Amino acid sequence: MISGDMVGSVKGVIVLDNEGRRIIAKYYNQEFNLGLQTDQQQKVFERNLFQKSNKQEGSGAKLNMYENDIMNVDDYVAIFRCYTDMTIYVLGDGKNDNELILASVLDTIHDCFDQVFKHNIERKSLINNMTGVILVIDELIDQGIIMQLDPQIILQRISSKDVAIDGNENPAPSGGLMGMFGGNQA
Repeated sequence: MISGDMVGSVKGVIVLDNEGRRIIAKYYNQEFNLGLQTDQQQKVFERNLFQKSNKQEGSGAKLNMYENDIMNVDDYVAIFRCYTDMTIYVLGDGKNDNELILASVLDTIHDCFDQVFKHNIERKSLINNMTGVILVIDELIDQGIIMQLDPQIILQRISSKDVAIDGNENPAPSGGLMGMFGGNQA
């Protein structure tokens, strides 16, 4: 476990589609995140985030798909990775948080999704498997504090939660974690 005092904290994890619409957004410690307390403020921030990342993409400095990039938006630092039809952002405090740790968080999210979606990380897969997506993020980050950066441990913890997911004593009939994620893929 990594202490929040040691590396700062994650302020949010946001996934936007290629038109800037929210797929999922999890904000942490909202009472301390100036300008992100309400849903309306969050959507305005997400629009700015999307526009700035698109400007960066169109500035001639071509962004490599599947590689992390960094930018500052308002008082936040955003580490992000573009995919075919969506972008994943990890937010930190622009003054205090370590960008390398935030990049490690994004890399862990990518590694988890890459394994469960069988190297096909795309918007439709995330939407069809939102429960699993939320579980990955929740196992990685708790109230803004990074709890685990090892994708194998995160995936193992999630697959052990099958009992809690289906409410039965027996393992979930979905075939574990891979069944949970893989059931609705195209």
